[in-house]
Order: sequence, then structure tokens, then C-alpha cells
Amino acid sequence: MIWKSTRGWIGVDIGARAIKVAQLTSDHNRLRLSAASVSVRASEAEGISPRELADQIIAARVLAERLCGSHAAATLSMNDCRVEPSMADDAVSADRCAGRWVAGSGADYTLSVDTRRVEDAVESLSVAGWQCEAIDGQPLAIARALRLSPDYHREELLGALDFGAASATFIASTNGLARYVRRLHGGGMADVCQSVAQSLSLPAKDVGRLLRGGGDNTSANGAGVTRAIRDAVKDAVYPLTQELKRTLEHLGGKLRTPGPKRIFVFGEGGAVPGLSTLVGEALGLTVEPWSAPALDRDTGVAVVPDCLLGQAIALSALAWDSSQEGVL
Repeated sequence: MIWKSTRGWIGVDIGARAIKVAQLTSDHNRLRLSAASVSVRASEAEGISPRELADQIIAARVLAERLCGSHAAATLSMNDCRVEPSMADDAVSADRCAGRWVAGSGADYTLSVDTRRVEDAVESLSVAGWQCEAIDGQPLAIARALRLSPDYHREELLGALDFGAASATFIASTNGLARYVRRLHGGGMADVCQSVAQSLSLPAKDVGRLLRGGGDNTSANGAGVTRAIRDAVKDAVYPLTQELKRTLEHLGGKLRTPGPKRIFVFGEGGAVPGLSTLVGEALGLTVEPWSAPALDRDTGVAVVPDCLLGQAIALSALAWDSSQEGVL
């Protein structure tokens, strides 16, 4: 990264269920989180107008409080994206915005989004009072965010699981570059919650709160409740862990290198206590929610799990990044 200014762009992660906002400042080449928020979307992403999306972005801006400036970078939910290996001369459909980057595995990757989605996002940011400088790809933003991971070494191959509400994506990265990307089958946390709700015979609307709380250990039967939740979650993520196993096997052949020893979980899945541990036990690897311990934080910044802010943090840092491969 090259420090060109003391304040980064406003990073806006437009997810399927929530909008995450973050802004960094640089202080003697150290990054500081100066503003952040997570705003649950008032309506489903599908079919809303740019004006409605702008209102949701404004709500996230109000919650963040300390945002400064008008330059923004955004990314869209992987549910809106298509990512696939490609050749350099492959044509892209005229109705899709696309970014291509060299993954370092003998092939390019192309990430594309419906042009209307991109135009709506840019228009919504403008209505909200921000100038959109870039639309970044989720896998690339996550790869950049991994540079802030605990005990980071640029040569280490790190894995990332973007476990969002509507989809799950695996990324392998070295030195902040996405070398391998695969959209996983089986959906995201919404499917996990639905499976847990059926297993525990609970209303689906109560499951999210239950998972975030991890169960009730204060009552006499608290341990039993916790075990029941753990068992239900373990069963619910089983399809995902099997898909991850197949993905890691394919990764080894693709990159001709040992797979990652550490996987960091981004998104809603990372904010569920114990879920990363269950995935790690199934894979026999270290799996943990993503965090950025080296990132300084201004006093009074809202306490939000780092795993929810990773993409927004990386988007803010794009203001200083000399390489923007794959940006749409």
C-alpha cells in the first residue's frame, strides 16, 4: 500500500442482509479504524429501487457517526456475483460488468455482476451523498483484508471462508492476492439457521438470536441446551464442511502446493460463537473468526466483530492501494 492521504475511502459492503460500513485513517503508516457500523437491511435485496437502497445506505452512515468525506468504494453480495476461471481472451456478456485478475495458478479469474446491479449501487451511493470510486469484488476485498490477520506472513497461503447470509465462498490468498476462489454449494447462514430451526423445533426468527448467544449456561439445564445447539449446528454445517474438504483437495492439485493451515471466517458465520471451531474440527485445521489485532481503533467506534467488517475495511484501504486488479 502507498499512503497518499491520511483518510481512506468510505468502505461500503452491500450484503444480502446487512450493509457494513468502515473507514480507516493512516497514522505514521499505521491503520486506524475511525468509523464503523452494521445496519440490517429493512427489506430484501432483490427487487428494491436505487432510492430504497440509498435509504438503507444512509441508515448505515448515520450509525457509523464519524465518517468523513464523500469518496466511497463498494462491493456487492456474492449472491449477486459470478466468479469463474477464464482465459484472457474470453468474452464477457454485454449485460455484465466484469473484472479479471491473474490468480497465479495458471489461469485468470473473471468476476462479473449484472450491469444493472452495479449501476443501481453507484446511483444509490450518489443519492446517499457519496461518490463511488470503485466497485470491488468480494473475493479480492477479502484477500486484501487477510493482510491484517493475526501473525500474518506474506508468503503464507491463507484460507478464507466468506460465510454470508445467502452464500458461502472459499478464497485462498498469499500476499493479499486471491490465488483461488470457489463459490460453495449449499447456501449461507440463512440455510444453516433454517436447518437448526427444524432440528430444534423453533421458529426460524428466533434461531439467529439463539446462535449468537450460544445457548443459556445460567440455568440448571444450560449445559444440555448448549449441547443441543452445538449438535444442531454441527449437523447443519456438515454439508458445508464436506464441500470444503473437496475444495481443499482440488486446491492442492490446482496450485500444486500444500493447502492452507489456517482458515479465517468472514461474515455472519464468523459472528456465531463456536461455529468456526466446529468447522475446524471437521477439517482438522485451525479455523477462526477473522480479526485484525494490529488495527488501531479510535475511542468510541462502535464495537462490531471484525469478521463482519473485513470487506468494508479492505475497501476503505483501496484509497492507498496501487494495485486494483479485478475491480469492476
